[in-house]
Amino acid sequence: MKYLPQSLCNSTKTPRLTKLIGLFVAGALLNACGGGAGGENSADNKSVSAITPSGEASGATAAAQSASDSASAAVAVANAASAADSVASGPSAQAQAAKALDTNSKIATAPPAASAATATAPASAPATASKTTAASPTTSTSVPMATVAGQIGTVPPTAAPPAAATVANAAPKVSVAVPTLVLPSLPPLAAAPTPAPVLAPSVAPVTNSAVAALPKQPIATVLPKYIELYGTGISSVYSDGCVPSIKADFIDSATWTTRRLEPRDCAIVQTSTPVFSWRQPTTRDTKVAWIFRLNKPNGELVLTRQSSSPRLLLADQSLAPGQYTWTVSYTDNKKVLITSEARRFSVATGASNATLPSGLALANAAASKPHPRLVPTGSTPTKIAAAARASELGTSFSAFLTAADTALATPPTAAPVSAPRAALSVADAGALIAIKKQTEAEHAAIEALGYGFIFTGDLKYQKAGIDHVMALAAWSTTGPTSEAIQDQANRQIYLALAKGLDFFGAALTSQQTATIVATLKDRIQQARADVATLDANPYNSHVLTAAQLITEALLYAVGTTGFPEAKTWLAESWEVWLTGTIGIWGGSDGAYGNGEAYGWYTMANFANSVATARLIAGVDLSKWASVGKFGNSQIAFTNVPGPSRSSFGDDNERSSHFWDYSSDSYRLYASLTRDPVHEWYWRQNSASLAYRWAVTPANYMMLGLYPSRPAATAPSLNSSLFEDAGLVAIHSKAADPARSSVFFRSSRLGSFSHSHADNNSFNFSSKGLPLLISGGYYPYYGSPHHLTVARATRFKNALTFDGGIGQAEPSANPTAPGKPVDTMDARGQLINFTDTGTWAATTGDASLAYQGQNQTTAVWSPVLSNAIRSIAYNRSEKVLIIYDWATSTSNRTWELNFQSLTLPTVSGKTVKIVNGVASACIDVYGMAGNAPALFSGFPVAPENGAADQHRARYSAASPSKELAAVTVIREDCRAVPVTVNLTGTSAAVTINGGTAAVFDKKLVKLPL
Repeated sequence: MKYLPQSLCNSTKTPRLTKLIGLFVAGALLNACGGGAGGENSADNKSVSAITPSGEASGATAAAQSASDSASAAVAVANAASAADSVASGPSAQAQAAKALDTNSKIATAPPAASAATATAPASAPATASKTTAASPTTSTSVPMATVAGQIGTVPPTAAPPAAATVANAAPKVSVAVPTLVLPSLPPLAAAPTPAPVLAPSVAPVTNSAVAALPKQPIATVLPKYIELYGTGISSVYSDGCVPSIKADFIDSATWTTRRLEPRDCAIVQTSTPVFSWRQPTTRDTKVAWIFRLNKPNGELVLTRQSSSPRLLLADQSLAPGQYTWTVSYTDNKKVLITSEARRFSVATGASNATLPSGLALANAAASKPHPRLVPTGSTPTKIAAAARASELGTSFSAFLTAADTALATPPTAAPVSAPRAALSVADAGALIAIKKQTEAEHAAIEALGYGFIFTGDLKYQKAGIDHVMALAAWSTTGPTSEAIQDQANRQIYLALAKGLDFFGAALTSQQTATIVATLKDRIQQARADVATLDANPYNSHVLTAAQLITEALLYAVGTTGFPEAKTWLAESWEVWLTGTIGIWGGSDGAYGNGEAYGWYTMANFANSVATARLIAGVDLSKWASVGKFGNSQIAFTNVPGPSRSSFGDDNERSSHFWDYSSDSYRLYASLTRDPVHEWYWRQNSASLAYRWAVTPANYMMLGLYPSRPAATAPSLNSSLFEDAGLVAIHSKAADPARSSVFFRSSRLGSFSHSHADNNSFNFSSKGLPLLISGGYYPYYGSPHHLTVARATRFKNALTFDGGIGQAEPSANPTAPGKPVDTMDARGQLINFTDTGTWAATTGDASLAYQGQNQTTAVWSPVLSNAIRSIAYNRSEKVLIIYDWATSTSNRTWELNFQSLTLPTVSGKTVKIVNGVASACIDVYGMAGNAPALFSGFPVAPENGAADQHRARYSAASPSKELAAVTVIREDCRAVPVTVNLTGTSAAVTINGGTAAVFDKKLVKLPL
């Protein structure tokens, strides 16, 4: 079944050999039990404000979670599920993360300030640092009042700011005739918006001495320059001159929840052996193969291939750098040939040349490898043992061998006799977890005894290991551990049986071998039947994991007597793993977009599977961009040495991921990539360097390939862009444990699977501590709290309206917030990104995310016509700016939500949040209304009894069809003067007398 959060499914940390994936504390089998405080509308609600916006009650409209790959609720829950089950590599690498000036931007010189046309707030009005004051705009007879009417707010300093030190940081003195500056024309992009007027900053004038020191040229030429972002897409991820488009063909026109498209139109791929993937139409005649064509832009045919599935890997041909187009054709049930529109892509110069073997070549290589197969070619168990004892793993290796004695004293366990068919309650979840843990223990015992025998030659370990394998092979394949009831248990069993054949095969009788093979074939065949559904449902995370682990099991078992099918099965699963699983949640930039916590859970088994392919078949997948960059998203989103919460997706409240996985799984991953930054990252877990416990066996075996570790280098890039996954991380300094961090999400993955309805939301940390968080908990997948609270927009740092209505609503015309639909159709997209060093900014377009679905017809209707958010972080001043522009065809009461672990305080209209030594003050401009309302608790309490969280909400005083608002967050509540000038939808924000940052709809202008 597919039902459980990985945090519930992992074992406690023990010296078991397969992997240290324990997240549970001893004695707490479920973190999904217990009660909780009442919600905001219950008698137990801990409201701390008399002002409570209407509509905060939980939605009355119940919505079934969409599960397009399942007709039953059980399988719907299955599709979303567990942690180790989201095995696909993901987003972009640190090296790709941030170009100092993104190529979708234009450098423009600012026009001179017009003295009478700009409203200026006083720079030193008497006020405290956390108080917001407002000043009326000034006007000029030369400019109609309507053109300058706006809102100006200033957070003044305790003393007047210092005069600008250089002309680059100050507005020019305006006296008599000021030369007119002509801005360069916009790039020739049809969709590029007209630039908004640049508003002059409120700063001290240039002194006479400064003017005298200027070069002999017009004033305009020495004014600060801007970087302009137009919201037309992030061109650094697109081929030169290529403007991506959504096609009207069968690939793009249906629901995106079943659309796996690689490479996207205009994409730049980072490997010369790319994967191609497209949608499987329901009308396709599956007896007729797909026809794939690859062309050059001039129409010249490069190659043609046939494929039985909507996926293809060009493993046998390396593409030269340059531009290409591709199409696919299928025959429908009426025997009509239908061809897709052409999609364009380019292979990057310097793309990795990771030519990969075909499935059959891999199977032949594995079958010819001597047992035990994990020992690298050219090495021996004796050499590996010596290298381990002489390395930093010496103590760990001793614990590794000691585990064999523990297993020797532990008899095989009896098979479980019953299990629920789905986790529909805490009790069901507990029963299914217990079965999984039992199979994990048996797998660990077989592995411990196997390596005990391999490294010592002692036959007692061999005999006990065979006893455990034969007992496990006798378990019913149709009972509680079947694929249909507990797929996580089934995979533990077929991995353990395959390893048993590898460890003990030479000592087995022919009857014992036949018994093991029969059970192994049955269990793998059950999983293969699930894998066959990927064509229609490419994002089923449990099935994606099955493709990976079937491959790993068959690498051990292929070539076994009585198992001739293993070669064909391995060839098939290998190609499904490469084309269907790796990179599915974030493309070749390495990101993992299906929840950061699940990225960690994926690392736990992904690194081991990649290492198994390397050690058994000699295939180095780390040279493939999606694999080699997978670890970069952990670096970007999980601070070291921790504790560090995740920002987005299920289980984001857990703060121990780095501690739990860095010294084993991530260490193994760094062994494979040999990347100095990956090496640096895991080594920040200083407690793990003692290695008092056993780690995954592949960690020791890799010593046979690489006796020494790579050099460690701290990350140098302070922002990371993962465009395909829709994630951005911005740091004050990435390698600093006390860093400030802003995390932003606007993703094509929408609210699907382990992702939430949180497009265009952000989270903020200061001094390494979380201040603004993703609200809610993850007791277990599909719990009432999870569905109603944790996945909902109003519990994120995001825009809502009319009492908390947000994204992916389960009603075409919602009147109250409901349970967000599980979908990719309500989604976002990153449309701007830049990092200049001082400023880092990004923009998300979540217009499509704010939709409602008719639960009878499944038809989506927009509830907002535009939802654009830009964030810009000024590292020097420690100020975060959030600009929101939203429109609707109906009047809406707009709301801005801010979630925190600690109870905020309000002074005037300023919200202050404190967490230990970290603090921030929040002011909102452009939303006239009452003081922000504060809430504590939840409308549905978390089933695990977790602590209350808190929220501040700014609400507009009256409904309107358009919102243009600016939020200013001052880290440490610094008394830095911030001036906000709003004119229509255009906002100019000046910090500490510098040059204004300008925002207007999708446009962002930042001073350089």
